[in-house]
Amino acid sequence: MSLRDSIYQNLESIIVYKQNVAAAVLALDGLLRENKRELPGDLAHYLENRSYEKAWAWLNEGKQAPRGTCSPKS
Repeated sequence: MSLRDSIYQNLESIIVYKQNVAAAVLALDGLLRENKRELPGDLAHYLENRSYEKAWAWLNEGKQAPRGTCSPKS
């Protein structure tokens, strides 16, 4: 399974099915930790901040999700 597929599957579990959420969050944290340099910046940012709806939109629409509640840069 590709990295993208693994991320997609875990996000789908959280966003769509709302099942095995704790396990999916742990898996996403691990995937991010192990592959952060390989991920596009926006996607890594969303995963790092656990903005899973934005990550889901990014994967499905292939574009930056709308600005939301991410903390502003200091």
